[in-house]
Amino acid sequence: MAFIVVDNDNNLVLNKPISAFLFIMFAVGFGVMLFAIILYGLIKAATSSGFSELSASVEDGERERIDDNDDLEDV
Repeated sequence: MAFIVVDNDNNLVLNKPISAFLFIMFAVGFGVMLFAIILYGLIKAATSSGFSELSASVEDGERERIDDNDDLEDV
């Protein structure tokens, strides 16, 4: 399955323009998404204390409140 073929006059001819466009679009989009995720991870690791916010427990043993509502008691 070739997207670009060479004709008799040594000219490059785009054989399947829609397929080539979709293939290049998804390849570039996936590459940009992968780059953004890796860059986000590196920035988070460098600017915070790693990924400690994803851990289930905190260092001092107390539970961390998510809602910041001190009026309600935990049941």
